[in-house]
Amino acid sequence: MQEWQRKESVQIRDEKGCKNMAQMSYGAQMETLANILSKNIEQFKSLPADEARKKAHEDLVRIGLIDENENFTPPYVALMNDYV
Repeated sequence: MQEWQRKESVQIRDEKGCKNMAQMSYGAQMETLANILSKNIEQFKSLPADEARKKAHEDLVRIGLIDENENFTPPYVALMNDYV
């Protein structure tokens, strides 16, 4: 993991992680996720499809969007229900 990824990961866990997700606006959550994914897009393009999929899954679990079984986390479901 690169230094910026580590810092961003810590920030998300500390400030925007799963337990605090409901406190963020839906727009802020989407912006955070978009920023993380856009920073990794070049890395994903250079990986084989299976490896890229695995990396994306790990990233989404790490930031609290999904659990290990690829289900949305309860705070994210609640957040989506408030705005969808």
